Amino acid sequence: MGLRGAERDFKKAIEINLNDGYTHQKLAFLLSFLGRHEEAIKEVKLARDLNPLAPRIRNNVGYILYFARRYEEALEELIKALEFDPGHAATYSYSAKVCRELGRYDESIAYDKKAEELEKALAFSTDLAITYARAGKIKEAREILNEIKEGSKKEYVSPVILAAVHGELGEYDIAFDLLEKGYAGRDNRMNLLKVDPIFDPLRSDPRFTALLKKIGLEK
Repeated sequence: MGLRGAERDFKKAIEINLNDGYTHQKLAFLLSFLGRHEEAIKEVKLARDLNPLAPRIRNNVGYILYFARRYEEALEELIKALEFDPGHAATYSYSAKVCRELGRYDESIAYDKKAEELEKALAFSTDLAITYARAGKIKEAREILNEIKEGSKKEYVSPVILAAVHGELGEYDIAFDLLEKGYAGRDNRMNLLKVDPIFDPLRSDPRFTALLKKIGLEK
């Protein structure tokens, strides 16, 4: 069916129940993955208004603004989400992503470490490795990458996100091998390729455009 077929299904579900915030949130992500940012932001804000007590929807407003590269707005929303629920690890993780794109590396690292304190997950470590690499701290990035690879023997680590780490380190062939592995394994993080800034180091490579077409994110 693909993402575009899913859009029809989400819209039908919303027609049945206009006030289901979680369906609006799912549609928001789908629209975001397709690069339709204004529509996505409208849907996720509506989801928040319909479910104002849901921390996960609140922080996803910031996350979708991050995909739209509206970083200052994203951080404002994430700070509000942290004030509402300071114990939500994902909100710190999203804040770390935004600060990294703003070039505020120390803050990004601090947010990622807080996320790790709240919820031990290798996904947070991959973000930390990307930030260290972006900040020019290659030794620290490689140390974390080695820890992630060791940890992946016990816990699943998305090859798609690992590809972003290698891309940031300039290891493009390794990155594309991992992306192909993600494609073959139907890793749902492939949906992030069109919009997530972590893949920017790979975008100019023709292999990246070919991969977007293969997964239906480009015509």
